[in-house]
Amino acid sequence: VDWIGHKLYWSNPKQQLIIRGNLNGSQQEPLPILTVAKELNIDAVEGFIYWSTGHAVESSRLNGKHKKTYYPAELFSGKQVMGLTIDMDSRTVYWIVRSYEGSSLFRASTADKLKVGEEILPQKVSSLQYPNMQGPLCYFDNHLVWLRDDRYAVIGDMKGQNSAVLSGMSLSGLNMVAILDSALHYSPRGRKLSEVNVIPQPISQQSLRVEGTFEEFKICWNPVHNVNYGLVFYEIKIRNLNKKDITRETVEPFWIYESPNELVPYSPLFVSVRAQTYWGASSSARALLHSPPSIPSQPTNPRVFVSYNRNPVEEDQEIIAVFRWDAPVSPNGVIVKYQVSFWLDSSDLQVTELSASTMEYVVPELPPNSTIYFKVAACTDVGCSVSTSPVLGDSGVETPVPRLLLSTSDTVQITDYDKKENHTLSRSGSVIDIAYSSHDDRVYWIDDNNHLITSNFYTSDKTKLLSLNNSALCLAVDWVGRFL
Repeated sequence: VDWIGHKLYWSNPKQQLIIRGNLNGSQQEPLPILTVAKELNIDAVEGFIYWSTGHAVESSRLNGKHKKTYYPAELFSGKQVMGLTIDMDSRTVYWIVRSYEGSSLFRASTADKLKVGEEILPQKVSSLQYPNMQGPLCYFDNHLVWLRDDRYAVIGDMKGQNSAVLSGMSLSGLNMVAILDSALHYSPRGRKLSEVNVIPQPISQQSLRVEGTFEEFKICWNPVHNVNYGLVFYEIKIRNLNKKDITRETVEPFWIYESPNELVPYSPLFVSVRAQTYWGASSSARALLHSPPSIPSQPTNPRVFVSYNRNPVEEDQEIIAVFRWDAPVSPNGVIVKYQVSFWLDSSDLQVTELSASTMEYVVPELPPNSTIYFKVAACTDVGCSVSTSPVLGDSGVETPVPRLLLSTSDTVQITDYDKKENHTLSRSGSVIDIAYSSHDDRVYWIDDNNHLITSNFYTSDKTKLLSLNNSALCLAVDWVGRFL
C-alpha cells in the first residue's frame, strides 16, 4: 500500500506485470516493468518500490522508471530470494537468500541514498540460525520477522541472530506474515500525513498552446500547483501525420520541438499532456494544435474574364473585368486576406484587400479597347506571399465567365463552370420550360403545377408571379419590351 498517494500495488504473474490502482481497485495502471514479482515493498515517502522475483531483488520509482538491481538473478545456482523488507529508520533494504548451504541475510542502502550511477554493493550480514525458511520477511521495531515453515514464525535482531520462535496450538498452515503498525506508515518530515498531496490536478486544456516561430517553437501549458510534496514532471505525446509519434518527459511546463525543419509550416499536431509525480498522474489534456505559420506560396491559376453588360435600348454597354484565382498550394497557415493589385495601360497601380473567403474581384466600367492587368498575393499573420505574375484582360474582346442555366427533374440551377460550383435557385416540381433576361439578371420558369416563377441569378429568393389556368407548354422573354 502507498499510504502517501493512496494507491494499491500488486503483481500479475500471468501478464508478468506490476499494476497499481486506487484503493478501491479503479483506474488500474500497469507499470513499465516486465517481471514476475513474488514480494512487493513500498517506500511511499521517498517514492520507491522494491520487489523480489524469487531469484533477484530490484527496485524502481513508484511509476516504474529508473530501475535498479540489488541482487542479480542466478537462475541455475540453486539460490532463491525468500524474503524482502525495508528498515525505514536506517534506510536499509534487507533480503534473505536460501541455498543448499543454508540461508543468509543481505542488506544494502535504499535507492534514495544512492547517487546517480552508483553501483549497489550488497553486504552479507550473517548466516541465519534457522537455515530452512520460506519467507516472507518483515521489519518491526528494530527486529526482523519471518516464517520458518508452515507452523513457526521467527523473530530476531537486525542481524538475524538472537532469534526466538513464535509458535502456538492455533498456528498451522502458515504461508504469510505481516506486521500491522501505524508507525511504519510515517509522514514526510515536518508535514502532517493528511496535508500531503502528491496527485496532480489535470492540466487546463485551454492552456495548451504553441509559442515561437516556424524555425524554433515550443509547446506550452500552464503548470500544476496543487502538489506540495515531491517533483512534478510532465509527459507529452505528439502525433504528427507525417512522422512517428513522439513521447517525452520534462519538468518544465513546455517542450521545445525537436527538428522543426522536418515539419511543413502550420502542420497539425495532436498533443496530449499529463502531469505526473512518482505517486500518480492526472488525466491527459488533449488538443489539436498547429506548428507556427509561415509566408504562404503564391495563389494559383490567376485568370481574367471580360463581360459586356448590354442594354438593348442603348448603344453604350458596360464592360466588366472579373479577376479570379485559386488558393495557394502551400498556405503555410490560415490565409487571413488577399491583396489584389490592378492597373490599366494609362493609370496608376491600385491595391485592394479582400477577405480570405473571397477569390474574385470585379472592376466595372472599363474603357473600350483597353487592357487591364491583375496580380494577387496571399497573406497569413506572418506576412504575404510574392504576387502572381500579371495577367491581362482585353476590354475589346468579350470572354465572359462560363455559366450554364439548367433544370433537372426537381431543381433549377446555375452552374459556374470556371469555379465548378452549382447554385440552386429552386427545389420544386418538374420544370416545363425556362427562360432568362440577362439585363435584369432574372430567370423565369413554369413548373408542372402551372406556376410561373422567377428568381434572381445570384440569390435563392424565388417569387411566384401567377398561377396559370391551363397547362403551359413553353415560355419566352421579350427583353426589349420586357414581356413574358
